[in-house]
Amino acid sequence: MMAIGFEADNKEWLNVLGQDVAALHITVFAIESFIDRILRHKGCDTNPTAMLHLQKGLNLLQDRLLGEDNEVKISDTTMGAVLKLAGASHFFGDFQGSKLHMEGLRKMVNLRGGLGVFKGKHLLIEMLR
Repeated sequence: MMAIGFEADNKEWLNVLGQDVAALHITVFAIESFIDRILRHKGCDTNPTAMLHLQKGLNLLQDRLLGEDNEVKISDTTMGAVLKLAGASHFFGDFQGSKLHMEGLRKMVNLRGGLGVFKGKHLLIEMLR
């Protein structure tokens, strides 16, 4: 017997992609890399398209973090992009890189006032995952 579960369709994560170019590029990188590694069985081969998106996303994120706007530095979209980088690093076995991204994310959470500030937000669920 097969069981199928249905959850409410929460498209909150799509909003970040439409609002944030860095998050979009980093997400495309993560998806391309996942498809290559898991579905196409390419192992750790470098996908030029994925790497282009990673570089663009990292450049945009770095510009943001070095910029003057302190609110955008710790915005949900910035934090989501860093969280995606941490997950991608972990997926590829770069545990030190993942740890560094998570430490940066922890600093952002602290600057925002702690985890309690995120109550009811999808980002909190993703951070705790």
